[in-house]
Amino acid sequence: MKLKIFVVAINILFYSSISIAVDKNEIYGFFPSKWPSNTIPVCWENPSNANAEGRKLTREAIQETWESHSNLEFIDWSTCHNRSMGIRILIDDDDGPHTKGLGSQLDGRKDGMVLNFTFNSWNRTCRKSLYFCIKVVAVHEFGHALGFAHEQNRPDAPRECQKERQGGDGDVYLSEYDPDSVMNYCNPEWSGGGTLSRKDIEGLQKWYGKPNVDMISAKEIADKKFNQGNYSSSYWWTLVCESIDIVYDKNIGVTQLKANDKPAKTQSQKNIWLKILADTVDDIYKDERIRKGNHAMPKNRIKRNILKACSNPKMISAINIADKKFNQGNYSSSYWWTLVCDALDTVYDKKIETEQPKAVGKPAKTQSQKNIWLKILADTVDDIYKDEKIKRGNRAMPKGKIKRNILKACPKNK
Repeated sequence: MKLKIFVVAINILFYSSISIAVDKNEIYGFFPSKWPSNTIPVCWENPSNANAEGRKLTREAIQETWESHSNLEFIDWSTCHNRSMGIRILIDDDDGPHTKGLGSQLDGRKDGMVLNFTFNSWNRTCRKSLYFCIKVVAVHEFGHALGFAHEQNRPDAPRECQKERQGGDGDVYLSEYDPDSVMNYCNPEWSGGGTLSRKDIEGLQKWYGKPNVDMISAKEIADKKFNQGNYSSSYWWTLVCESIDIVYDKNIGVTQLKANDKPAKTQSQKNIWLKILADTVDDIYKDERIRKGNHAMPKNRIKRNILKACSNPKMISAINIADKKFNQGNYSSSYWWTLVCDALDTVYDKKIETEQPKAVGKPAKTQSQKNIWLKILADTVDDIYKDEKIKRGNRAMPKGKIKRNILKACPKNK
């Protein structure tokens, strides 16, 4: 209940989506139940093939609600171990769904949350709509796990709704009374159909923040490149570095078009690049935590791997320009080599214009100019060969032949 966040009654023995039972002999006290971190581990006490679909639906429901509308991140979702912290979920088809506390009270508590995926002995009408019920119940119980009490418990709830009071009360009001809350038994639609109301989201964000929409990660681009190619696993870090530059150029091009394809020089440019690096590290670490749990690669090691790949001499290839021209025109396949040669000159002029603007558009004459042109040629040969290996494997065109084809297409005065 976003409305009231339970900073909860001490010695509450059992919180249920149907009821929250409290030991009446205990004296009530209050203490913060808000999680100290927005990254909350989740694990399963008894995962099996039989409950795999229910676990999948539960995770999807939480991602679509509590997670997507806040800055929360639920990680791991793996098998619980003796020392597992966070929310520990037991799947018990003979018991009603409930939590054994609110918010951070559940941190590391064995069987802290109980979910039912079959509804054979509890709310049996749900057997006709299993997927819907599993998601609705998951959203409600995770509301308790975040520290939210039942909405009908509030003193400003309608009198007829307060008759359904269950459990203790909170001491923090994050929004006005919400009849549509997923935490309200008095909601005309059962638990809001598992969809957070406007006030649910309002209260959630007051405690756990809004979604981090400003993340600028290059991981997705690197993953896409990796999946489309035939790369070694170690080369993935190089792809990450290249992708950071792609994202940087895309972002810097909005306000500083002339800075595209150039190293970050000003402090504001460096800050943008470092922001993309930091967000990419966070994104990779998040994925590591999901896949490997406590064995995830540390953030500092992820950062070192990226920076190490970025420190390698940067490839200056003309293949992308040649491919773009080829795809936009109506050329014969043999003419592609001429386009490659033209693209070499385009990259060369762009590379040399900063330090030797008078040399733009002219053949390389000095040894330093020739070295730049030959470096671009070598990198382009390597790039084409890499593409050949991906497409043709052992039948790839040799580097020597690739180089001869390019030079043959280039005018002799190059």
